[in-house]
Amino acid sequence: MSSVTRPQERLTGADIRPYTVAAASTVRQGMPVKLSSGSIVEATAIGDNVIGIAYEQLTNVPQTTAIPGQRWTAPAGAKVNVVHLGHGICPVLIGTGGATQGGPARPSASGDGATDATVGGATAKIMCLGTFVDPGVTGDLAGVNLATSGYTVGS
Repeated sequence: MSSVTRPQERLTGADIRPYTVAAASTVRQGMPVKLSSGSIVEATAIGDNVIGIAYEQLTNVPQTTAIPGQRWTAPAGAKVNVVHLGHGICPVLIGTGGATQGGPARPSASGDGATDATVGGATAKIMCLGTFVDPGVTGDLAGVNLATSGYTVGS
C-alpha cells in the first residue's frame, strides 16, 4: 500500500450530487461510477460510461472491518455523493436519436442537436460534448456534463 495517507483534493466549483447505490451492489470510496436505472454502480469495464467518482458516503453505515486510510464501502441503498466529471452542466437541444442518461453526447448527424454516441465498434472518431445527466427525446433540452474527449465510435 502507498505511503500517501491524505491524497490531494481541490473541489472548488465541482458539481457534487447525491445518488443511491443500486440493489445488490456496493460502491467503494474513490471508485469511478456509472448509472444503472437511476442508481449508481461501480464502473469496472473500460467501455463503461462513467459519470463521476464516489466521494462521500451520506448514509451512516457501520463498517464490519477496520478500513485502512479511512476508506469506506457503501452497501445497496446507501446514499453517496458523486463528484461529476467535467466542467459544469449545460442544457443542450436533443436531436435525432435522443439522449440516454449517463451516456456520451455527440452532435447529431442530422444537425438538429446532440444525441447518444455509441462508444467502440468502428473507426469513426468524434469529439464528444460530455455525458448526458438527463434523458431526452428529439426537441427536448437535457443537461450535459461538459467534458470534451475523443472517442472511437460505432455511430
